Parts: sequence; structure tokens; C-alpha cells
Amino acid sequence: MKKRTLPIYEITYKLGLMTKNEIYQASCRTLALFQEIKETGGVCDKNNLFAAVCRGKSPEDIKNKTLLSPLLNRLKEEADNFVKTEINVLPFSLFKLFDTTGNRIIYQSHYFLRRKRLTILALASWLWKQPEHIAALEDTIWAICEEYSWCLPAHMEGQSLTHDNRRKIDLFAGETGFALAEILAMTGGILHPAIVNRARDEIMYRVIDSFINQDEPQRWELMDNNWCAVCAGSIAGAAMYMVEDEEKLAALLERLHPTFDRFLASFSSDGACLEGLSYWTYGVGFYINYTDLLYHRTAGKINLIQEDGFDKIAKFQQYCYFPQGATLNFSDANEKGKFRLGLSCYLAEHIKGVEIPLPSYLVQPDGKINLEPYQGFIDNCGRFSLALRDLLWAKDTLAPYTIDRRSITLPDAQWLLCSGAGNTGFAAKGGHNDEPHSHNDVGSFIFYKNGNMLLLDLGAGEYTKDNFSEKRYTIFCNRSESHNLPIISGQGQKAGKEFAAKDCRITPDGSMSLDLAPAYDIPALKKLDRFFHFDIDTGILKIKDSFIFTDSGLEIIERFILPTEPQVSDGHCTFSINGTSCSIRCSEKAAPQISAVNYRNHDGKDACIFTADFYFQPKDNSFDVEFTIE
Repeated sequence: MKKRTLPIYEITYKLGLMTKNEIYQASCRTLALFQEIKETGGVCDKNNLFAAVCRGKSPEDIKNKTLLSPLLNRLKEEADNFVKTEINVLPFSLFKLFDTTGNRIIYQSHYFLRRKRLTILALASWLWKQPEHIAALEDTIWAICEEYSWCLPAHMEGQSLTHDNRRKIDLFAGETGFALAEILAMTGGILHPAIVNRARDEIMYRVIDSFINQDEPQRWELMDNNWCAVCAGSIAGAAMYMVEDEEKLAALLERLHPTFDRFLASFSSDGACLEGLSYWTYGVGFYINYTDLLYHRTAGKINLIQEDGFDKIAKFQQYCYFPQGATLNFSDANEKGKFRLGLSCYLAEHIKGVEIPLPSYLVQPDGKINLEPYQGFIDNCGRFSLALRDLLWAKDTLAPYTIDRRSITLPDAQWLLCSGAGNTGFAAKGGHNDEPHSHNDVGSFIFYKNGNMLLLDLGAGEYTKDNFSEKRYTIFCNRSESHNLPIISGQGQKAGKEFAAKDCRITPDGSMSLDLAPAYDIPALKKLDRFFHFDIDTGILKIKDSFIFTDSGLEIIERFILPTEPQVSDGHCTFSINGTSCSIRCSEKAAPQISAVNYRNHDGKDACIFTADFYFQPKDNSFDVEFTIE
């Protein structure tokens, strides 16, 4: 095959983001993809694609599935409520807030309410075909087509008030185009032709043609995170439903394919998503949407889910769950990650070794599954494609996945994830301080019991303009001082890839050791060896920190982040939350100082945590201290 370099690859190569060999491999691969799609255009055309995605399931089949009854009852109720509710407005006074004040939550709450309305009314119209749902859906689609931009102001790089940016494609502009394209395919002839034509025009103008007509790569094409999968997956999905010309479709997918490669390459060799579980769910969800659509669009000739290494990525989710529904939340992730039923069932069906980590609150005492508490179906952003696939991909019967007493080692990511006796859980990390959505948290850890996080990672604070600027590490949640880490002579860790763990070793018995000194950039600190051991048979965690200085006199604070105010006695502290107690005992019998710290959480609300600080003033150039947490 003759080597060919497309303009997108040439630009990427000049920016130093792809080697010539990678360009050649991508060119060969996408040329093959182009040929496959041309050959299969008459086998599964865009008009039959939605039926193929449904795999023979009709709305009646969905409604007759007992497991889904709680979700469908909730869906019907919310659709009825939206019929009675006026469509919320998106005024300029809210749109401009990000550029003028840095606030993004106010506008986005209105924006996402519309997407939630769209998803609920579209699914209800498909399932029940009631005239009032259909009329409300038509009004909602019309209102979305009227929006100034489908891109969030926060994703316009400080240029949301510049007219040229209104067709910019971000995560949610892509999602909106994909959702509308799939809704048009799903609802068939029940929508008014004027609505269908208006929506088609806007999808082509704002998403598909906007992408095709860009001469230079968009920022997310050169990223290494979930944006690659969500943006590329949404554009590809919309195009597979919308584009008539097979050659045009193939050219578009040809350009997108390296972006998917970048997404897959963003995972560690262990399959870990360093952004965290919620970002794994988001990115993998849209990647699987794309691979499934492409599989059906090419009549099964292209099956990207079987690629080497993807099985490790697919298994990552099950490692992130701890007893009683707690989830891993390093960096900006959430301690109660949203479980996606459809995505989990699909991966378990197609990839050997993938388990469905059903949160315990969905499992009744008799072992039966009750989806009444399931909150992932229609999420806060109203993600249509994932909600639809909850209905399409959910298995008829589900078996709980046992996560008791295990130790998961991810040496490339430098993570140790353990579950132990008494519904306990523990996670520790090494890595460096320039990971995706990074916090300054090398050597930090989390401790759980009964689904409660007892020693905290706060996850993401409120997202404002400052959070993604040079001011990011002035925000409490992102600094090492908000993590279970030492503070040396008043200094925390520094931001940057060079501030990293050294000599990290992880063993399957629940032990991990690493040198944290390079993360602090303190010349007098020569070593800070941290050793963890979590006993899965007792649920007890032991930590030993060993310090070596070039001179004495450096003050050490061993900090622990607690959800509630503790009681201090006899050199240790104890506290309780939701009926679950925890104690921190120090080998030096030092009494910690307790402080309350107020901050803004990810929902933009005021929150409070407590710090337990054990102070030490070593007299020698070396100092050891141990802690027992149980």
C-alpha cells in the first residue's frame, strides 16, 4: 500500500505529537477503514442503523422487561412533568458569566436541564408515543436548534463572546449533535417534518460540516483523555446517522481515527484511567457507542472492541469499586461514581473477564436486583446516548460482583487498590503531579469502611475559570495540603511532571513503598520513604514514614483529612460518620491539632472538612513515625 500523509497528520507531525511511523500506521489503518465502509454501504445504510443498534428490541420489549420497571416509571413521571413545564431560557446574562466572572455553574445548570428534558421526552416519545410527549419533544428540539451555541462558554478558551466561536465543538456540542441525530433515527416519522429538517440542518452546520471544514486540528484531537472519545465519538456517531455520501463519511472517520488511538493510548499499560472512574465511564461510554455503531454500519466487518489491550481498559471499572458502593476518587473523580448499567452489561457480554460491579445499594437481601435507587440512568448532564443504551443493553438477569478481600496492583499507574474484612477499603497512589485533572497528591491514600470514606480525597472542587488556569493549585482541593500527606516546614508538594514518586514498589499482599521527597522540591529533604500495608483479613492499615534530612530543624506535619470533627485522647484521634467509627493511632503518642476547613465542593456548595495534624520537630537528621488506622 502506498504511503499517504493527510493534512491532519502533517499538522500533527509538525507539532511533534505523532512520529512518522505513527502517521504511516494511522494512514494504512484509516485507508483500510475507508475501503471497508465503501464496500458495505449497501449492507447497513444509515436508514437501518438504529434498528441494528437495537439488536431486534422494540419499545414493547423494553417496556416488558421487569428489571427496568423502576427506571421506566421514573421516566414516564418526569416526562409528564416536563410536558407541564415551560422550557427554561438561556439568556445572554448567564452565557457571559464565565468570561466576565469565571462562574460556569449557573449557565450550565440551565443548559443541562434542557439536555435532560430532551433525553427524557425523546425516550418517552419512543416508548409510549403519546401526543403530549411528542409535542413537548418537538418544542425542545426547536429550542435547542435556536441556541446561540451548543458549546459551553467555559470550553471556548475565554472567547465565548467572540462570534466566530459559536460553531466550536466541545464535549457537549458533540453530544448534542449525536443525541439529535440518534433521536431523529429513533423516532422515525412521528416528528413534524419541519422539526426533522431544522434539526438535520443544525447538526450538519454546527457539528459535522463544522468539523470537516476545519483546516487545523481542534484542541481535543491532540489531547490524551476522555475528550478524544467523547468529541470524536459524538461526531462519528452523528455522521453515521446523517451523512448520505459514503465517501464523505469514510473521509470523516478517517480523520477521526487517530483521535481514538490517542484516547486508547491515554490509559496506562495496566488499563488504568488516571483521570478516575467517572472520566473512564464518560470516555469509554462514548468510545463503545462509536465502536458499536461502526460495527453495525459495516455489517460486522470492523470490530474495534476486540483490539489488543482494550480488555485491560474494560476491566478498570470493576477495580474501582469498594464494599458498600464507595468508588475510587483520586484527582477530580467522585467518591460515589455513577454506575452505568448498559455500558457495564455490554462490556461484560463482549469481553472475557469483565464483571458488572453492581453497587450494593442495588442488591436486595435475597440477592435480587432492584434498580429503584439507580441514579445513573438520566444523569445531571442528560446524556441521551448512555441513557438509551441503559435500556437497550441491560441484561435480563444480573449477578452481584464480589469485591470482598482482594488486592489489585496497577504498577504502571502506581496504584494499589484493596478491599478487606469488615467492608473496609484502601487505595494509595504514586505517579506524578501533572496527570490528567491532576492534584498534587503523590503518595496520598484513601480509607473506607461500610461505603463511607473515612480518610478523604476531596475530589474536584467547584469548577471555575481558575480551576483550569495557572491558579489551579491555589485552590484547596487541588493542593497537597488537602490530602493525606506530610507537610514539610510549611510546604506542600509542587505541580509538574518532574515532581513524582521515586522507587515505587507494589506487592500483591497489600503493601506499597515509595519515596515522596522528589514531589516536594525541598533541598534539605533527601528522602521521604512512605510504606503502606493493608491487611485484607483484618481491614487494618499501617503507614510508616521515614525522613532523611541534610540538617535537622525541619518541622514535619503529618496531615489526615477527616469528614467530621474527631475526639482526641491519649495521642490518637477517633471519629464516627454514619455509624462507622475510625481511629488514627500514632507511634509517637503525639496529640493532633484539629482544624475545620471550609471549601467549595464540585456542586458549587459550601462544604467543610477537618484536618488532624500531628506535629514533629526532629532533633536528628532522620526520623520515623508510624500510624495505625482501623
